[in-house]
Amino acid sequence: MKKRRFFALFLVLGLLVSLLSVPASAFEEIDVDARAALLVEKETGEILYEKNAHEKNYPASITKLTVALLVFEAIDAGQLSLDQPITAHESAFEGLSIYGSTAGIKVGEVLTVEQLLQCMLIVSANEACNILAEAVCGEGNISQFVQRMNERAAALGCENTHYVNTSGLHDPDHYTTAWDIYLITRALMPYEKFMEICNSKSAEIAETDHNQRHVLHSTNRLISNWRELGYLYRDAQGIKTGSTEEAGHCLVSSAVRGDRQLVSVVLGAEKITLADGKSTLTKSFSETIRLFDYGFDCFSRREVVSADELVREVPVALSSEANYVVAHPAESITRMLPTELDLSELTRDITLPDSVDAPIAAGDELGELTVSYNGTVYGTVKLLDEDEQARIRGLVINKFRGDVSILEPGIQMLEEKGGIPVCGVVPYMKVQLEDEDSLTGKFKHRKEALIDLAVIRYPRISNFTDFDVFEHMEGVSVRYVTSVQEIHHPDAIILPGSKNTMGDLKWMRENGMEAMIKKLSADTPVIGICGGYQMLGESLEDPYSVEEGGSLRGMELLPLKTVMSREKVRCQVTGTIDPLTGMLASLSGKEYKGYEIHMGHTNGTQESEQIQAQPQAHVHAQEKSSTQDAVVVQKENVYGTYVHGIFDEGDIASTFIRALAEKKGVHYEDNQGMNYQQYKESQYDLLADTLRKYLDMEAVYGMLQEAEYDKSRIG
Repeated sequence: MKKRRFFALFLVLGLLVSLLSVPASAFEEIDVDARAALLVEKETGEILYEKNAHEKNYPASITKLTVALLVFEAIDAGQLSLDQPITAHESAFEGLSIYGSTAGIKVGEVLTVEQLLQCMLIVSANEACNILAEAVCGEGNISQFVQRMNERAAALGCENTHYVNTSGLHDPDHYTTAWDIYLITRALMPYEKFMEICNSKSAEIAETDHNQRHVLHSTNRLISNWRELGYLYRDAQGIKTGSTEEAGHCLVSSAVRGDRQLVSVVLGAEKITLADGKSTLTKSFSETIRLFDYGFDCFSRREVVSADELVREVPVALSSEANYVVAHPAESITRMLPTELDLSELTRDITLPDSVDAPIAAGDELGELTVSYNGTVYGTVKLLDEDEQARIRGLVINKFRGDVSILEPGIQMLEEKGGIPVCGVVPYMKVQLEDEDSLTGKFKHRKEALIDLAVIRYPRISNFTDFDVFEHMEGVSVRYVTSVQEIHHPDAIILPGSKNTMGDLKWMRENGMEAMIKKLSADTPVIGICGGYQMLGESLEDPYSVEEGGSLRGMELLPLKTVMSREKVRCQVTGTIDPLTGMLASLSGKEYKGYEIHMGHTNGTQESEQIQAQPQAHVHAQEKSSTQDAVVVQKENVYGTYVHGIFDEGDIASTFIRALAEKKGVHYEDNQGMNYQQYKESQYDLLADTLRKYLDMEAVYGMLQEAEYDKSRIG
């Protein structure tokens, strides 16, 4: 019987989507001395510790986080601005306890929104909450604002939260949970101004007609020792304190150490007098410190699935060429795990059919490998055919630093144990190449600059290297945003390519991004490339179920209709950009060079014929280009194109940025004057020269020739 195997890649059926918690039996946990507590790793959402996280508790001034969220969202919507002056009306002081936290604001005093946020978040001023509430909903409408607080909490998934007031002053019907507070905090943290204020040790309020100059000192002892010594935590970053007699002492905080950020919630902690009869211990601070130390010291990123692990052989029916395939993990999986956890105790559950019918193609869904511990799922992984592993003919050690001679015993061991030759050791190179979609670090949050570009980061984003040119331009920020809260007020919004255009459009529609983009497009350029271009049209049709199947309403910002096709368009294109009007008119006539790669064809409606001229593109392609209408389609402030890399050639990128600067009323000069396409080629040349120097190229070429011979013999 033949033993020849298919080259096949089998995908898992299930994906890890829920927030993970570490099982209590994995190691000896700490016991936080508070009514409720929660510790979460921010990036992954993995729960490292929880105690009564879903039980109702009084939040005290932690309530003010929801007030802050609504205020920042009002700023995003253009209803407020940070420098907007707000008058304190008498109605804002009604019902406030004389014993509550205050910043000493007087009736009739005028402060900016930012100053009121400082008063509310740094010293927990109750009057500032009501003044901000009236700024959003109008004088005398604090109750309406409280209703909005409840509605917003519910929308975030807070199932056990109910507010009666803005300040957190005690009321039996005013409550929340540690988990709900975490959800609210998570929604707030993308706001840089919020993090700046809540992490401030102090802030100065300038003299007004009603008050002298005074300084606000933070109530958070993790970041300030103004009121009490002994709690400073070097890794702490904000966020909010709170205390009443009924609520006890509460604290929400975050801490960053290395590449990890933790968020903690402590509710209902005590303040006790120590044995000396004089000193006190506020356990909301001390227990938070214990939680952070516990999270940073007792957890680490660990590999739970190795790519070398054998899974199982699966018989193949209806085939004359192969009798089975052998599945291996295609990649490794790492998770945040207790350092003391014995990985041998992890359970690997494999779900595969008893047999599969030929033909089997790469990417076919076959089964799943699930890694768990005591019922907690840590991930799933792709299953890779054994023949894929057999195709590995040589190894390259990359990014090596130091003396290669030190590594020689290790190289010998690798070759002896693996039976695969090491073809070279490549040193660490300072070379800038475009990232793979799944391997990039570009998505980390970035600060806004003189010119701010907001790129929508869909779940299935692709071809984001289209914007690498802007990352090399001084004074330009490229921010990848995933929520309405992160958009802010950019100078341009870019919709990039997508691996699933219809699915990502649905995602934008569900989370409010579509509505926000359409609103901002009245005064802000919106540029769609490839999949983003398709989204901007009136409709998307998928008659062959290439993506989602059926039809879907587009964003209706461009007079276009897209029909998905079975065959992919792949071609290179050059030409000049058609005449444009408005903000980006300066791009008209610019020579461009790029490529198209997409599923589907886009055609204009009757309206588009009146908007845009016929193309001036010259096409070099293996297949017919879909760029049969204009290279760039425009309607008012909205632009779309299928061309990837359109910003790379010549001075298109700098002309684009200068146009945005001119609209903004600022001067921009790109001092680099760089042709990005030429720069990319120089980096590829540097890579090639380095590889030729450090690799055994004779061996590499020999392997390639051998593989080509095997292919021709099989075919």
